[in-house]
Amino acid sequence: MSVPPSVGNPPVGNPPVGNPPVENPSVRHSDEGTKAPLGLTVRVGIYLVAVHAIVGFFIWIFYLAGAK
Repeated sequence: MSVPPSVGNPPVGNPPVGNPPVENPSVRHSDEGTKAPLGLTVRVGIYLVAVHAIVGFFIWIFYLAGAK
């Protein structure tokens, strides 16, 4: 009479079928390496706000200079 193998353990002598999945280190994830650093993002945001503020100021000055 044989004893059934315990649950979760493969029988001794039988190798597992196939190889376990191994993540390939040369494959990049979709956003890895393409996301800008936080400091650069903040700087670009500040520059965009500042440039729009300056342009808005110039348009306002020209509007006031043309109003009679």
